[in-house]
Amino acid sequence: MEADEGETLATQGDLGHAMFAIESGTVEVSANGRRLATLGAGDVFGEVAVLAAGIRMAMVVATSRVRLIALLKRDVWARRWRPSWATTAVTSSRRSGQASRQGRGSACRRFGSR
Repeated sequence: MEADEGETLATQGDLGHAMFAIESGTVEVSANGRRLATLGAGDVFGEVAVLAAGIRMAMVVATSRVRLIALLKRDVWARRWRPSWATTAVTSSRRSGQASRQGRGSACRRFGSR
């Protein structure tokens, strides 16, 4: 995917269905009207919306012509990927016998497997 300078790539508060890796070019990240960072080749943005909240936490605008690699939310989760902390938390809780039945079920449903 390519975008021209000045093009808005993510809008704070919108639902996010993709995360992006910057192949070339630069973008500016801002939230609540404050500039937070300038990102370039090799940097990633949009991951919070895909991996956690679903809501864009910042606005991202191209500051030069930019080439991006998009990873769609459905493709990331289709592989039944789970963060290592989630696997560790559920496994540790089960071993210690302290997890409630409800808590284990919630964690399993949230990350797509039983």
